[in-house]
Amino acid sequence: MEHNLGVIGLGFMGSYHANNAGKVEGMHVRAVYDIREDRVQRGEEMGLLGYRTLDELLADEKIDVVVIATPNLYHPELAVKCLEAGKHVICEKPCTMTLAEFDIIATTAERCQKLFTVHQNRRWDQDYLQVKKAVEAGDLGEVHMFESRIHGKNGRFLEWRDNKELGGGIFLDWAPHLVDQILQIQQEKVVSVYAQMFKVVSNNVEDYAKLLLRFESGCGALIEAGTLCLCNGPRWVVHGNGGSMTIDGLAGKGQIIKDKAHLSDWNMDYIHTAQGPTRTMAPRPVETLEFMDLPSVEGKTDPLDFYRNLVEVLDGKAELIVQPAQVRRVMQIIDAAFESDRTGQSLQVSI
Repeated sequence: MEHNLGVIGLGFMGSYHANNAGKVEGMHVRAVYDIREDRVQRGEEMGLLGYRTLDELLADEKIDVVVIATPNLYHPELAVKCLEAGKHVICEKPCTMTLAEFDIIATTAERCQKLFTVHQNRRWDQDYLQVKKAVEAGDLGEVHMFESRIHGKNGRFLEWRDNKELGGGIFLDWAPHLVDQILQIQQEKVVSVYAQMFKVVSNNVEDYAKLLLRFESGCGALIEAGTLCLCNGPRWVVHGNGGSMTIDGLAGKGQIIKDKAHLSDWNMDYIHTAQGPTRTMAPRPVETLEFMDLPSVEGKTDPLDFYRNLVEVLDGKAELIVQPAQVRRVMQIIDAAFESDRTGQSLQVSI
């Protein structure tokens, strides 16, 4: 069965959906609505129907699915209107700016018996999938710390992302992805949240943020994002009692180093540094280590699988990959992070 998609907001991400969703069998991009006339005209030049009002798009009975790709502030109102008009809804992340707003959308979707999901496209990132596969395979033993970071060097936001009222800032931009990835790998309950956010260059929104999560078992996760980090840190560092792994950048370059000797006793020599001798931090004999390539995730990194899954769900052939309950957990943590930053305190939670 072919499904017809309406794109609401033909900006950066809306254009992505308009250009790519139709590449998936069973999905046809039919129309676009935007408050800007130039964008509606651009949609028409792409061969799409151009609607100047939301009501026009919602009155199009051939459209059964919409994707909302507007500034974050407008997501809740648009999602509710679309659901009540009988459309299935895909929302760009963050779906909302608060947990309360998310719950309104989720409740409306249940009442209207319509599909509601969020475009968590970074579930298909190569680096994330490599970490997930290594952890699930036990390559690192029992993991006690995840580090996940995104560092940019430009020090600025484009368009509305420098506007706090519209939902701008680095945290709402990247935390929905980075937190979602961690929760898909480490699925234990989160018991504490601590966050710090800074206005390094921008006067309007936070452009550097650090988030520390503690899980029920004691495992931790450090999540970091910034726009002015001129010395970029690794994309991932993961430590377990049987090994460690690093990944640099989104392209998935790195390695796994395993404990070949299994903590057996070897000769630990002193080393002398400018600050004095140390044995605890002395280099480990290379023969006690095993170096492994990152696991292959070939065939699993196509972000268009998001839409393939959507078509199968609408046709009753599959379960939704990005489930509202999963997104709700992310929003709970985002809410707690903003509260932690406001108070300067770690919050004890049960998420």
